[in-house]
Amino acid sequence: MTKKTHHIYGESPALQEVLRTSNLVAITDVTALITGEAGTGKELLARVIHQKSKRGNKTFLSVDCSSLNTSEIDALLFEHQTNVDELNAVQGGTLFLDEVAELPLPSQSQLLNFLENTSVNNDVRIIAASKHNLEDLVLSGDFRDDLFYRLNIVPLDLPPLRKRCSDLNILIDAFFRDLVASYKMPPPNLSKATVNKLSHYPWPGNIRELHSFCERIFILMSGQTVDVSNLPANIVDYRPKDSNTFVLPASGIDINKLECNLIEQALSNTQGNKSHAARLLGLSRDKFLYRLKKYTISD
Repeated sequence: MTKKTHHIYGESPALQEVLRTSNLVAITDVTALITGEAGTGKELLARVIHQKSKRGNKTFLSVDCSSLNTSEIDALLFEHQTNVDELNAVQGGTLFLDEVAELPLPSQSQLLNFLENTSVNNDVRIIAASKHNLEDLVLSGDFRDDLFYRLNIVPLDLPPLRKRCSDLNILIDAFFRDLVASYKMPPPNLSKATVNKLSHYPWPGNIRELHSFCERIFILMSGQTVDVSNLPANIVDYRPKDSNTFVLPASGIDINKLECNLIEQALSNTQGNKSHAARLLGLSRDKFLYRLKKYTISD
């Protein structure tokens, strides 16, 4: 069976710096630590490193440390344990420990011992990953400092999607190409307004959230034009906390009704002081009085 080829899409400087470093890591057997927010593609980067390494034709085993208990972790890492089938299977390959910060302290000690006693009979490369800041966990006593230094020889910190906005269209196009191949359906077409709206959304779930969005919109809008009104409410209604920009609802507004309501609020907030209310709205007193008359708002 042909092994799947893994790709990381994007041309932003923040991503390219990580990829350049990962290419250097791939040609060595150095233990690697990948950090980044949830959904940034830490396992994908680990798979790309494995794929480009001399171990690329061997097994890549991904283990979620948050889902294992101490005995299962010990069984995975030590040959003297009875349950070593997985470790034997990955000999010559790569063991990816996702969310390594979730390991309890006793298991962290076991992992450190494993890393420091790797031999010809235990030929496994370790790549670890975490969404947490391990330096902070070291300071709080929740992560061993000696293990951190052993893992963090070459740090690889994946940037969140909001810091690589220039990659958004590249990623969407790549996801749509894959979905076309999978579903045998034509892709949707994104309107300019839709692309603009997507580019201003922060994507807290990062690449994982974007891929989920692309698959959903692909299935629901295949071959059609996607307008802002077709987007999920969390994207349409998103407004930066520190922004004064008014977000136009997808359903539109009655601007006269909105203006009238704002004038009434300004008068209420200033106990009917027209000059003060006008200043709150950024209007001259004459323009404010004109609007009072226009909307027949009583003094």
